[in-house]
Amino acid sequence: MLNGPGDSGGGAAEAPETVETVGEPGLTAWMRVGQPIEDVLAQYERCLDAWESGGVRGLVVGRLYFRSEHNRSMVPAFSPNRALYRELGIEPPPPAEVAPGKRALLDEFLEATRNRGWPVLIFEPTAGSGAARDSLLVSDEARRIHVARLLDAVQQFPMVSGVILDGPEWGYEIDPGHRSYIFGEHLAGEAAGKARALGYAPEKLNAALAALDKSLGDLTPQRVGVHRESGVLNAMKMLRVEPALIDWLRFRAAAVADFFREVRRSMDSFTPGTKLGLGTRSPCFTALTGSDHRALAEVVDLMLPKHYFWQRGFDGLYGTIYRYVCTLADRSGISDGEALAVVEALFGLTLPGVRSRLDLELGPSPQFYEETVRMESQRSLAAVDDPARVVPWVDTGRLPHEGAPLTARDLRQILTVSAGVGIRTFLYHNHAHLTASEWAIISALCGKPWHPGDHGYQPPDGSHQIPPREGDRGSQ
Repeated sequence: MLNGPGDSGGGAAEAPETVETVGEPGLTAWMRVGQPIEDVLAQYERCLDAWESGGVRGLVVGRLYFRSEHNRSMVPAFSPNRALYRELGIEPPPPAEVAPGKRALLDEFLEATRNRGWPVLIFEPTAGSGAARDSLLVSDEARRIHVARLLDAVQQFPMVSGVILDGPEWGYEIDPGHRSYIFGEHLAGEAAGKARALGYAPEKLNAALAALDKSLGDLTPQRVGVHRESGVLNAMKMLRVEPALIDWLRFRAAAVADFFREVRRSMDSFTPGTKLGLGTRSPCFTALTGSDHRALAEVVDLMLPKHYFWQRGFDGLYGTIYRYVCTLADRSGISDGEALAVVEALFGLTLPGVRSRLDLELGPSPQFYEETVRMESQRSLAAVDDPARVVPWVDTGRLPHEGAPLTARDLRQILTVSAGVGIRTFLYHNHAHLTASEWAIISALCGKPWHPGDHGYQPPDGSHQIPPREGDRGSQ
């Protein structure tokens, strides 16, 4: 397994009011450093010292891009190994201009991290492949191009121990304006061919999806009232589920699993021993996204469910629920409360204290963390044979994924509730947005509590760079 969390298991005690004395047993942080990478490279030793003191024991870096000379665009951190592409039977991409000083400093940073005994993983090593992301699940050619970039990245950075892919997954939103609009995924062309290859009739799957779309638009207070009690059979009756819709869900899961089996096969052939991690949405959404956690856990080494709970933005649980409530209520003329009953039945969720879209504007409550986040954490653990293989993504702060702010108190509840059910490691996403309050919470829960000035380190807070100090590498 990857180096990282220790052996200590079991549930953590509920967090006391004074954070200074918490020290959740066995809870370990990993830190993601994304675009820009340079702000950490300029003083990576100082950052690593501060993170290690605060309980960080793993690094995720990427996407692998640098700022361009005039900071107007991003440029790849490595030029493709064209010979590898030819060996794979793929047309190589053109060479990339890479700043040699930055690349050398990145190699130093990753090597220094590995020398501390931490796992080092690349986030989205496929970035820059040129493959159309919306065709990855249905096109063998797109997948091969995508995976070639992954293999290239791993071979060019031999100090890394693994990679993390952020999907692909199917859409899960019913708001027509959302980038993950579920009813825009009509199976035609390559997608229809993929369905046939997996044993499904695309015409029947398309008809089932259209029937679901119509059913969501025809909801009535009477139908919701009769079937609003929780339970899969009631939910199916409420939504008038067509038998073919079950096949539609199975096809989506089969296509995702097939994609990752092929990724695993290629990695085992060209980069044996490299760990594969997968970022997915929260378990309640996975029936729609096709990310069957239990099936995928047999293929990947790490499952990284997104503990993202903000309102608005993208990928936040509250934001998705809000868009469902608004869309269902506005289309069908049912009340917000009735739309919420549909959502709770559809996703198997409890939303304590939420009765309307206005309640969702207030953000997650303490009861939400205690009930819903606890349940989602338990679902994640139940799908995997080893809790060390479950590493939830966590993001809070001022603007998580363009969503509404979540406070340090929210972060503390997410982490303590997760640790209480057996989560041992989490990934903070990402360092460029880390606030001082969040780092104070993380360090108190995972390591030695941080105070301003410790190790000469100040979290960047998304608004400024960490100022280099004399003697830091790359500070000229």
